[in-house]
Amino acid sequence: MASVQAAGATLPDTLVMPALPQTIALVVGAVATAVLLIIACRQCRRYRTPVPLLLLISAACTVALEPIVGVLGHGFHPAIGQIALFTCLGRAIPLHIALIYTVYYGSFYILLYPSLRADAFTRGLAWKLFWVTVVAAFVFEIPPLQVGLWVYYEPQALWVWRGGMPIFWVVANAVSLLVPLTLIKAFLHIWTGWRQWLLVSLSPMGAIMGHVGTGFPFYIAANSPVPQWVVDAGGVASFGLALLVVSVCAQVLAQRLTPPR
Repeated sequence: MASVQAAGATLPDTLVMPALPQTIALVVGAVATAVLLIIACRQCRRYRTPVPLLLLISAACTVALEPIVGVLGHGFHPAIGQIALFTCLGRAIPLHIALIYTVYYGSFYILLYPSLRADAFTRGLAWKLFWVTVVAAFVFEIPPLQVGLWVYYEPQALWVWRGGMPIFWVVANAVSLLVPLTLIKAFLHIWTGWRQWLLVSLSPMGAIMGHVGTGFPFYIAANSPVPQWVVDAGGVASFGLALLVVSVCAQVLAQRLTPPR
């Protein structure tokens, strides 16, 4: 198994989940999820629709993305001492990661739901959300990486600082937010009645589309016997694809799909 450069070149299966940071992540994630749940329930009552709650459930289901990108993109959660939610593709996925996914995606959907509902998006807003997410994602991951809640291991693309997140991951994570948001926008007014429950499928489906769809040049290079410059080139190609996808998402999000309310 590949060595984890960010963790002293030890093997992934020898890494230990730090107990106190894991507990803090669980508590903070649970509190943030509870706050989002309250906001979602209030929106349900205000708009007389179950959609906000369904979007929060959809956000929680997006944790299905983690083992896929973890294996392809060389990310790892220490298994020893981990409070695991499930194991998939040989990777144990912690409970706190599911809460982080719920908050990461759920806050996007819940806070932006009024704008989606009113068709009030603009291209400029979509691009601002992308770049703000890029910066926020990089900053957010510094503390967990420093304490060892999760690690990235070589080969990586555009890993300019080993104490932080590889640039490829920052961009791919931001795209994985905008693609499902765009799908939600497209189907929000089409699926009515019992079909609204199908909205639950959109976040995990869109996140996988955004992450893997734009990241495949890097994923292929990183899992092939090629020089590091090819891996970096794959990361640059994925960065370009990400910008292309964001431009499409911005255009769709800015379109008025329903009559003014």
